[in-house]
Amino acid sequence: FRDAITLAPRFSGQAPARSIDIYGNDIFDVADDGVEADYTFHNIRIFKNRMRNYLSAVSTQPSVAGPTYIFRNEFFSMMAIETSPPSKTVSSPYKISESSGQCTTGLQIFHNSSVNIGSAMLNSGTVFPNSRVRNNLAYGTSGPVMQLYKPAACSIPADAMARTFDYNGMNTT
Repeated sequence: FRDAITLAPRFSGQAPARSIDIYGNDIFDVADDGVEADYTFHNIRIFKNRMRNYLSAVSTQPSVAGPTYIFRNEFFSMMAIETSPPSKTVSSPYKISESSGQCTTGLQIFHNSSVNIGSAMLNSGTVFPNSRVRNNLAYGTSGPVMQLYKPAACSIPADAMARTFDYNGMNTT
């Protein structure tokens, strides 16, 4: 399997997911995302899950309208994939990214714990307005605490940039 749980529309014209809870799951040995919450609308809650060995524990590329709540999850991954030309693709607890110029918005990420190979977190460079990322623990095995891997391709008006990224504990060895 590629994604363990997906909420992304699979067919043209299919309505986006909304008002869904994903909780209490043990998700492990996944080829891509533990939970793919791409192109979701509002009231998506991903909580109290344990995920092991993934490329991204939770993907929101993009979460269109928000809020998307990601809280009280445990993420542990030591996956690294060699690619050609030689480089490493490593795991990250969150895949927060834009798609076709649409930015992720309305993320509420609280009280999650993660351990990953490489950086504690990867950031696609995407801005994610109207979001709060607080009280999370993220530990990486090497490299920068937060690694930027591509520039943002979406733009957000300055008055829509309300967000907080605070009270998180992140570290690498």
